[in-house]
Amino acid sequence: MGDFNINLLNVDTHQQTQQFIEDMYSNAFFPLITKPTRVDANTATLIDNIFCNEIHFKHPMEIDWASVYAHETCQEAYTVFHATFSALYNEHFPLQNKQSKYKARKSWLSDELKHHIKTKNKLFKKYKRNCTFTNEQIYKKTSLFPKTINSHS
Repeated sequence: MGDFNINLLNVDTHQQTQQFIEDMYSNAFFPLITKPTRVDANTATLIDNIFCNEIHFKHPMEIDWASVYAHETCQEAYTVFHATFSALYNEHFPLQNKQSKYKARKSWLSDELKHHIKTKNKLFKKYKRNCTFTNEQIYKKTSLFPKTINSHS
């Protein structure tokens, strides 16, 4: 859909926000997040927008929680709560298998080039996790192309 970064709390005072909401509603898209997502001492904003046109979630009040309250100990109650919550979570957010990125690449990529791409990506992730000058230099100095390709340039 998109990353809109529109503050939905301004719907009453900002014409573009009002138009955006009206467009979304008219296409049967409704916001799933309705409370501020960024709050500090002076301001509150709702810019993390997720819209959905089909809502099939069970409301927590529709679930029979009696089995949780029926237990004598906190541990037993928590175990039942966790099992119920996990089942609902897995029902609404099932795991999906994703194909490896390198298997989907074009056949003209050699195994050696795939290896260099993978190495370069790992170094980039390492640099992003730990932004040190050394990690940056290692990432930037690592060639994506094998020496055999570079020597023919």
